[in-house]
Amino acid sequence: MERAFLPRVEWFAAGGLYGAQNPETGAGQIDDTPWKNDVSGGIRISMPLLDGGLRRSGLAQSRAEFEKARVALRAARLAAKRELTVARANVQSARAKIRIIRKTAVHAEKVLRIEQLKYRVGRGTSAEVLDAEAALLHVNSLSGQAVRELEVALLAQRLALGTLD
Repeated sequence: MERAFLPRVEWFAAGGLYGAQNPETGAGQIDDTPWKNDVSGGIRISMPLLDGGLRRSGLAQSRAEFEKARVALRAARLAAKRELTVARANVQSARAKIRIIRKTAVHAEKVLRIEQLKYRVGRGTSAEVLDAEAALLHVNSLSGQAVRELEVALLAQRLALGTLD
């Protein structure tokens, strides 16, 4: 847009063949006289001096649009960075959750064995065994859910990285 403030240089050429009054004699076209021809050419240099602020306002508008695009690009970059950070944190969280649930599953299996032994020797009730079995089933269910959460988090991470096919 700053080009609008510079002089404008143009090449031009024009030519024409016409029948009209002879400017020297004032007589009209006579059948036996040749047609008049007119040829011109040259360089035209123009320098706009007064335009009512049109060029300056156009330049200001272009600068504003450029700044708007620059801010939008920065916002998109920050959003992508945030998305990747969140995806990585979700992957770490899902992996930690799986580790904890596995430890909980080991503990629930031990509790079930203890309750089964107590029931066999007459020191426990069947309700306690059933509660221990329900707790183990619940932990196994949570384990499956945590694995699915990890898979989703890994997909979100691949999407944020742009490697999802």
